[in-house]
Amino acid sequence: MLQKMYTFIIQRGYMGSLIMLMGLAIMSFTDIKRRAVPVYMIIVMSILAIGIKIAEYIFGYKKVDVYEMFIILVVTTVFVVICVISHIMGAADALVMGIIAIVTGIKKATSVFFMALMFVSIISGVLLIIKRLKRKDTIPFIPFIFISYVGVMICLSLIHI
Repeated sequence: MLQKMYTFIIQRGYMGSLIMLMGLAIMSFTDIKRRAVPVYMIIVMSILAIGIKIAEYIFGYKKVDVYEMFIILVVTTVFVVICVISHIMGAADALVMGIIAIVTGIKKATSVFFMALMFVSIISGVLLIIKRLKRKDTIPFIPFIFISYVGVMICLSLIHI
């Protein structure tokens, strides 16, 4: 019974999703409280994401697309450099999006990113209108990534993609 449940969780990719949910929840809380995410959290999540991909490959549940991993690494690197230079977002936000792309794939990560941008735009617009936020203020982005990740995973599980 336990082995069937374990196999079901691994085969469906739920293990990676559960780990990402826990990690994003912890990072969201930290980002809200401290306005920063410690580097060790990002390193732990990166190691877990790579470990999940290796486990999926070893057990034969999923193939690892080398080209997709290369594209993810290049896009994440460029994204981090742009974030550091322009200060549009924090580098941690870009790295978290890269970790999500490694675990879920580039299509789901893109959906998460654009949904998070939509949510943060709406919330910051409302906060600017009611004057609770100034134009130069910063908003923690990882909580919006967390909410978007949950939303995308729920929507995709409902339509079975």
